[in-house]
Amino acid sequence: MARRLAPSVLNADLAQLAQQVRLVQDVAEWIHLDLMDGHFVPNLSFGPPLVAALRPHTHRFLDCHLTVDNPVELLPALAEAGADAVTMHVEALGGQGFRRDVLPKLAAARRAIDASGRSIALQVDGGVNLATLGDCLAAGADVFVVGTAIFRAEDPTAAAKMFRSMIDEGRGPGPDERAGEA
Repeated sequence: MARRLAPSVLNADLAQLAQQVRLVQDVAEWIHLDLMDGHFVPNLSFGPPLVAALRPHTHRFLDCHLTVDNPVELLPALAEAGADAVTMHVEALGGQGFRRDVLPKLAAARRAIDASGRSIALQVDGGVNLATLGDCLAAGADVFVVGTAIFRAEDPTAAAKMFRSMIDEGRGPGPDERAGEA
C-alpha cells in the first residue's frame, strides 16, 4: 500500500484554512480534519459545515477524525459535506503526545493486515513529528497524520515536503533535519 501524508488542519491558521491547505496539498494525499465536540474530549473544534466549506478548495481526500459523543449522528452530514473517510473513537485520547507503547500495536496491526492479504490503510495520528516518524515507518504505518510539525513550522510547505520525502524514502530524519524541529 502506498504511504500517505495527512496534514491535520487542526493546527493550521483556521482563519486562512483554504490557503493553509493549498500550502500542503501538492505533497499530501489526504487532509486530516479533527472534529471534536467539547464533550467526548474537552476540546471543541469544527464540524460538517467546515468540511463543506473546505471541499470546493481541494481535490484531496478529506479524512475526518471524530472525537464526539455521538459520531453516528454526524455521518449523513459529513457525507453530504464531501468527507471521503470517517474514523471514530470508542475512548477519549485527545491532546496527548506520541505514545511509544503504541509502536508494538502498530507492528502487530501491520502483520495482521499483511496476513489478511487485504489493502487496508494503517494510520498513525498523535505526536507524529521528526522524532517519531522513523519509528512509525518501521512499525508499518502507511498514513501519517502530522499537524503541529507542519502547520507550526516557519514554512509549512517546506515542512510538508520534508515529511513527504522521508515518507517516500521510508526513513526518519537525519541529525540536520531533527535540529530544525527544536
